[in-house]
Amino acid sequence: MSDIAVGPAIETAVRKLDRSPVRADAKETGDAVGIVVRRLEKTSSACGRLLTITPGGELQFTSSCSALPQATIHLQNTSDEFVAFKVKTTSREKYRVHPNFGRIRPGDSMNVSVCLQPGDSITKRDKFLVLSLNVDESVSRPSDLADKWRNVAPSNIVEHRLSCSMKPASESQGAPREEDQVAALKKQVSSMGRVNESARRHLRFTTTMLMLLAPAFVIAVCIGYYATKDRDRYMLQEFMHQFPL
Repeated sequence: MSDIAVGPAIETAVRKLDRSPVRADAKETGDAVGIVVRRLEKTSSACGRLLTITPGGELQFTSSCSALPQATIHLQNTSDEFVAFKVKTTSREKYRVHPNFGRIRPGDSMNVSVCLQPGDSITKRDKFLVLSLNVDESVSRPSDLADKWRNVAPSNIVEHRLSCSMKPASESQGAPREEDQVAALKKQVSSMGRVNESARRHLRFTTTMLMLLAPAFVIAVCIGYYATKDRDRYMLQEFMHQFPL
């Protein structure tokens, strides 16, 4: 404001805007946008020289009533060579990482599953380190990869650090996942299909029965009509015989 020359009326209007509810709402909106941006920075991918790592900043663990808290690190080989990776953690006794090392072909990807051990909890001090380096195609066996990691120069290793946290219960258990929604929708469609098929079979059965019973009903009506007509004629003849005119 000090670098811009403005008139007294404009300065007054700016001061009023700073104190207005609209300005307050804008500040709250800006804070909310900042929170969303920081969250996206933590969960978005980190594109490195060898690997694209997802999430790129923070590994969020989710929990359910039937499973231990777990998270997934997605590794995508974006180079033209084979890449060896290794995942380390500051708390080896708390986390089970599988696989904790391996090799990824050019253009391929791999998921690393991280599971929290029973009885342990996640703290802000817990960190994960993803190491990667280029290897020859011949380096494929676990023993070859272990030798490569022991003898590699530190300057050839690309490092990426991840923090970790527990996703709030409202986020991990509240809204269903897209896969669960699709599965539930397929189940509903399948159930509706079975109901429709049952209704069609019932309709075909009813139509068939009506087609079979309709002639019998017509015949029964005709027999009843002629039987009644013959009975009336017989009764009239008996009456004329007993009481001749």
